[in-house]
Amino acid sequence: MANRGIGSNLSDLVNKFIQSINESADSVEYTGKSISEVPYVGLRPGNLIEFRYGYGGGRRFGIVLSSQRTSSGLFLSNLNNSLYNVLSCETLDEDTNLSLLNTMYGKESKSTYAEATTVAPLNPPAKKRTKRKPAYPRSVRDFKTLNVSLLSDILKVSLI
Repeated sequence: MANRGIGSNLSDLVNKFIQSINESADSVEYTGKSISEVPYVGLRPGNLIEFRYGYGGGRRFGIVLSSQRTSSGLFLSNLNNSLYNVLSCETLDEDTNLSLLNTMYGKESKSTYAEATTVAPLNPPAKKRTKRKPAYPRSVRDFKTLNVSLLSDILKVSLI
């Protein structure tokens, strides 16, 4: 598999995250990042990925999440499409991204939709009242379910 590298936005964010972790770490220090191309079946909640979605789609990045529906982040829709839960991060501000990485990166048990709803900037105010009680208090606007048949060029970022 080719190691094509990641976009400059994600690279800068990861470098700042490594720096902030190293400044606050007691024993673990990271020297950099490792980029590997992976198939969609190799993803787990807590993985930071960069990917292309759709035909001619640009590069995007996000964190794979689990939910009540799936513990692995991958599930089968009612139309028999394989879907992945991803918190899309490319439009979030730097502070929110660093907070998400600090909370969820590499932690399967913490990389959940429920955990993401606790991050204030991700929670838009409720638009209307519904009679049915939702599974989560509000929806995270950047939470995506991506069809794996449209995912390509998946690059997983690992800290070393």
